Amino acid sequence: MKPIPQFLFLILCVLTLANISTSGGNSINSTQPEKKPVEVANKIVPVLSVGDGIRIGLVQVSGPKEYVEKVKAVAAIEGDYRDLVRYRALVPIETEKIVENITRVPFVAVSGVVDLKVS
Repeated sequence: MKPIPQFLFLILCVLTLANISTSGGNSINSTQPEKKPVEVANKIVPVLSVGDGIRIGLVQVSGPKEYVEKVKAVAAIEGDYRDLVRYRALVPIETEKIVENITRVPFVAVSGVVDLKVS
C-alpha cells in the first residue's frame, strides 16, 4: 500500500475540521437560551500607577453600562523581570484610593490608554 501524499493528508484534515466546526457549532448554539441585549457604555477614568516612578494618565473603559458606572479609576501594576520582560496590568476598580479597599469591577475592560511620565 502506498503512503498518502502530505498535501492530500493536509487537505483531508482541513475538510474534516471544517465539517466538524460548522455542524458542531450549530447544535451548541441551539441549546443556549436567548439572551437580552446588553447596553454597552464607555467612560474615561484616571490611572493610579504603582511601580516604576509616579505616572498620571487616563484610560477608557468599556463594558455593560451598569458595571462601567461603578468604575472610579484603573489600578496599573507595573514591573519587570530581570530586565527581560516588562509587565503592566490594568485593573478597573471601584475606588480612587489605591492603597486601601481595592475592589475590581468585573465585565469591564480597558479599551484605550493615555499615559504621561511625571518623574
